[in-house]
Amino acid sequence: MLLTTLSKTLAVLATGAAGLALSVYLMPSAWKRNLLVRVLKLGPLPDRKLPWSRKIFPHGELEQLADNLWGLSGSLPPDGPRLPRRMIIYRLPKTDRLWIHSPICCTDKVLGQITALGKVTFIVVPNPMHRLDAFVYAERFPEARVICPREFKVAAEQAVRVDAFVEDLFPPAVSGGSSEPNGLSESDPPIRYVAPKGFYQDISELGYLLRLENEQHHALVYCDTFFNIDPEEEPCLVWIGTACGFGCTAIGRFIAVESGPQARDWVAKDLVSIVQQYRVRSISMAHGKELKGSVEDVVRALIDAAETFVKAREVKKQV
Repeated sequence: MLLTTLSKTLAVLATGAAGLALSVYLMPSAWKRNLLVRVLKLGPLPDRKLPWSRKIFPHGELEQLADNLWGLSGSLPPDGPRLPRRMIIYRLPKTDRLWIHSPICCTDKVLGQITALGKVTFIVVPNPMHRLDAFVYAERFPEARVICPREFKVAAEQAVRVDAFVEDLFPPAVSGGSSEPNGLSESDPPIRYVAPKGFYQDISELGYLLRLENEQHHALVYCDTFFNIDPEEEPCLVWIGTACGFGCTAIGRFIAVESGPQARDWVAKDLVSIVQQYRVRSISMAHGKELKGSVEDVVRALIDAAETFVKAREVKKQV
């Protein structure tokens, strides 16, 4: 009797799950996209009861990328997607103020190295999917200002206090200037934000131009607009659409890109113009390796990546 009841219960659950899956499959693409965005904005949220020590997951050593720019690469929690993640630490030129993008909890050793660089002044919550460690960072550095793009206020405040909006603190980068070094003096704002085109407003993130100290160049920092995961090094990530080299992923196109042609043109024209104007030689992102080279190398990589905002790039899949 018990086995019969259990079997019937499992059959009902299986039928319900299959029905739900079929309903989702038959939804219009726009409905499925909006459903996914709602889920992403609700989670992952930080567990405020967990102390800093319980939120440390495997990570590497602090890597210096430029005179006043550092990166720290690590992994997501074991119950999350199997993606690498990356935090960027930037020290504003001629100051001791640190700007931290997409924070990652780290060991006491690495945290000591970070605090030795300067005073944590800004903690950036870049988008709704990168909120896991924001709360404990805000607790650890209570004098720091937690900032996010204005569009993400509600989603960010579900996880951590928000002290200010990026758009109110830093000026925008505007494309269309000369390709010669422009605005690279010490009086130039150390941080500018880069607004995208062709993206859904409710999910699009900002890029950040960071003026490098003692160099006539800038670095460009993104979170999820670009990935740079090598499909040959991470073949398993090809199947979930996140390993395609430098460019936009399949998941990114689905949830973030509203107009592929407009996003492609923005990357190939506007963003390339900004890279030339501000002499950008590196692009860092939250998932994957830093893209680094000459200004011309970065321009070529962007022009090649622009097409991935419309369609997938052919990649070599390994079994």
